[in-house]
Amino acid sequence: MKQLITDLFDMWWILGIHIPLFVCSWIGCWIATMGAKRPSKFGRTLARGVVGGAVGGLLNPLGFLMLANGLIVGPMRNRVQCLEALPILLAEGAVFCLPLAILIARRKRREPAIKLQPPMP
Repeated sequence: MKQLITDLFDMWWILGIHIPLFVCSWIGCWIATMGAKRPSKFGRTLARGVVGGAVGGLLNPLGFLMLANGLIVGPMRNRVQCLEALPILLAEGAVFCLPLAILIARRKRREPAIKLQPPMP
């Protein structure tokens, strides 16, 4: 486990894994919170944003391909390391999107409901 953590925070891994994970977790957070209506409860919108960020971070193309390759093709040792890295990557996606989730939850709690006007004939 110690080797896995030191490998994840190597300089090239930060550029190759963590920056796309950051971008994809923010996209996942934004998509997940779009379904919340205005005004909404802060905790519920925050939870949707954090879960969306974790899933979005997991589904970044490079990370997903690496996890799938390690689980399917690699030897047993690589499969175990992939399963150990999965919760770490989920937690990182959730932490990366936390500021955006808080911002969206605060804004959706304050804004009044959108009232649509019927079209003028």
